Amino acid sequence: MGSAVVGFARKTSARGLTLVAVAALCAIAPRFHTPTRAAHAPHALAIVLDASDSMNGGDKLARARAAADRAIDELGPGDRLAVVTCSTRAAMLGAPGAATDEQRAHAHAAIAALEADGGTDLSDGIALGARAIDRGSLVLITDGEPTEGERDPAALARLEAGVAARGVTIETMLVR
Repeated sequence: MGSAVVGFARKTSARGLTLVAVAALCAIAPRFHTPTRAAHAPHALAIVLDASDSMNGGDKLARARAAADRAIDELGPGDRLAVVTCSTRAAMLGAPGAATDEQRAHAHAAIAALEADGGTDLSDGIALGARAIDRGSLVLITDGEPTEGERDPAALARLEAGVAARGVTIETMLVR
């Protein structure tokens, strides 16, 4: 099944997080513009999935799962992967490690079994995801603003700056 991102805009939210707002997700998941598995240098990726109760509305959780699955499928065995959920608290879905076939299959299964419940603690999810990879990319997939944990815009901006200073780039996919 093909997919495409129809449009996006980068902005800073009232809570201090940099958001990449996806205007439309066609055919469920975005197309990540990454090289094929064999053609890229090793990379670390942390996927932080919002698993709060608000993700139960419509097909938001299904779209979030599909986006995470697509990103996982782009990883090769030389890459590293960590998958984190955040609702009232953040939790690691399995141990972070090399993106082997077994690790990717485990991540897909954990994401498929994910159920949404509770509030939205984005700060805890970002912090846990960033610690899991140390350097690389963190993709936060969420439908909104934090309702749990750190909500102060200045504190969230400091968290983002601290994560960036350690070499972790944060991109946020807004699921509507």
